[in-house]
Amino acid sequence: MTFDPARFSCARDNRHERQRLQDEVDAAATVIAALLAENTALREQIAQRSAVVIRIDRSHATRE
Repeated sequence: MTFDPARFSCARDNRHERQRLQDEVDAAATVIAALLAENTALREQIAQRSAVVIRIDRSHATRE
């Protein structure tokens, strides 16, 4: 088997590209996990608030 510099270079470039893409996937997964945690916290915060209903007095409303 002979050493082929072009093939070696191509394989190295493929490894670098694969690593770059994996880094992008990891970064996206980190962002998604952070957004999911924030979304969950906000939903829990909203669920803990008590709803306040204000009755609107419509007796003074006029019809045209």
